[in-house]
Amino acid sequence: MNRLSLTYALLGHYKEKCNNASRSIWEIYLPIVKKAFYDYFVEKNITEIKGQAITELQQKIEEIFEIRFPIPVLRECMTILQDEIDDSSQFIIYQDNAFDVKFSAIQSVEELIKESEKGLSILEDDFNSFCQVRSITCDFNMLLKFINTMHIEMMTNEMV
Repeated sequence: MNRLSLTYALLGHYKEKCNNASRSIWEIYLPIVKKAFYDYFVEKNITEIKGQAITELQQKIEEIFEIRFPIPVLRECMTILQDEIDDSSQFIIYQDNAFDVKFSAIQSVEELIKESEKGLSILEDDFNSFCQVRSITCDFNMLLKFINTMHIEMMTNEMV
């Protein structure tokens, strides 16, 4: 599955579920940060990260989702997570951007990822059925590229 498309699906899903307007711009990025932590824990087969640099998390996010978070954005997301978890023995970010995180603090994000993947799978099935009914051959990746292009265009137009 296209990781960038999964990223957009996840962001869209979370944006719809967000109910706190003052924090919504930050909250849509939190599942991505949590997923990067989750994969890091699973990949390293560990239950705790101690004293790692925020740049390592930035690299993990880019590896998984094909997007690059600026350090100030990532720092703000981690500060919000720290406030949400509200337990320095589970999650803490230090002034020098090092952090300590326990696996139990971020486990819940995997269910959200699975839900987004399921949504993309349903979209792919619907797209294939649509093509079949009309006796046309189209690659689902063409639809994903179109959606990604429209997203980029929309973001560009909003910033002008």
